Amino acid sequence: MKNKLTLNSLVNSLFKVAKTIPDHRSGGNLRYAIPNAISFAFSCFYIQQPSFLRHEKNLETKKYNKNLKYLFPRQLSGAQTCRNILDAIDPQYLEPAFDNVFRHLDRSGVLRNELRFSEQFGLLLGGDGVDYFYSQTLHCSNCSTCRHEKETEDEWISYAHKAFVVNIIHPKENLVIPLQPEFITPQDGHDKQDCERAAANRWMGKFRKTHHLVNATILVDALHCNQPFFKNAVKSGYHVIARCKEGSNPFLMEWIELARKGGDLAVVERRIKKGGRFQTVRYEFLNNVPLKDGEDAMKVAYLSMTEIDPGSGKESRFEYVTDHKITKENVETGCLAGRKRWKSENEGNNTLKNHGYRFDHNYGHGKRHLSSVLATLILFVLLIHSILSMIGQDLMGHFLKLDSRQECFSLMRSLVRACAFENWDMLYKAMKEAFNTS
Repeated sequence: MKNKLTLNSLVNSLFKVAKTIPDHRSGGNLRYAIPNAISFAFSCFYIQQPSFLRHEKNLETKKYNKNLKYLFPRQLSGAQTCRNILDAIDPQYLEPAFDNVFRHLDRSGVLRNELRFSEQFGLLLGGDGVDYFYSQTLHCSNCSTCRHEKETEDEWISYAHKAFVVNIIHPKENLVIPLQPEFITPQDGHDKQDCERAAANRWMGKFRKTHHLVNATILVDALHCNQPFFKNAVKSGYHVIARCKEGSNPFLMEWIELARKGGDLAVVERRIKKGGRFQTVRYEFLNNVPLKDGEDAMKVAYLSMTEIDPGSGKESRFEYVTDHKITKENVETGCLAGRKRWKSENEGNNTLKNHGYRFDHNYGHGKRHLSSVLATLILFVLLIHSILSMIGQDLMGHFLKLDSRQECFSLMRSLVRACAFENWDMLYKAMKEAFNTS
């Protein structure tokens, strides 16, 4: 079944959805349909062009234009036409594309085999808020706003776009599989600003409604270490591992510290080899811990992992709470699962912003949805690249493992400008020859 996870099948998951998006334009100037505009942006992001302008200029050359028509077999619109068309599209129309890919992963067995962390914890879903646009002047109707005050001047307003992004975290490799984002935007019927907590709750409801039977544990930071989030997650059929800190949950941490002084925490110690030296790792856990003060407090499990430096004796502690029942047998696994949330930041957010995807680059802001639609397409490109890299069914995955992403796509762009290709296999063959001779 893995052989069906090809570039074409994954890309088609997007364009099957694109064909169903309603076109609200009127008049006779409908030369380019919505899939043409999506193809322009998607092809630009897929080969990691630094700007729409560069992409459009290259399309004016014969070889580049012809190659793109073979590699992405849809007529491409121009940059401004693309922006005008996509600005009117609510990014929620693109969510089924991510669902389609998720079903492909499920049917192929990848979710159960490569991506499942353990039988108890299931898939690890790392959730985190991401900023991808900020300005003091440019804004649209869906921007989040923040009022600032200066000592000598009147107050001023900044504008931003943010999203709650969830990734399936690979249990072994430094790899994440992005799922559909939930954008933090002004909500109809709400006077207050939208926030990451509200977006996270919306995401959980949407994903569970579409994927009913998925066994998953959501990994979140201390912002979500509270009873409303835990209750909503459990009600929606998820498990949770949340980082806990004294500043975000003082009652819980004070309760744990008293339990530690009273000797109520169970302790498990391990000796592991790290960097050529043996290191002591101490695990602590306690079940039935109140998540907040009051009789209606939800009971959770506390678990922590303390690394003790063999030279200095310095201790580094990582603390979590979860609705999973923790025992001596699974406390180490639970802490390892909690620590993998950093992959959402490093392999997800950091890759999006600093490794060629230019997630926070302003390809176009628009008046309504453009910024969010382009961010969604960039995430979908990372989704495809990650899957191809993971399963090794496509030479692109092989190239991504050989070298950095930027150098891989720099070579691809150079070849697409200089040589003629009728399909991806021809391009991959040329890339392979270039890698072998470099």
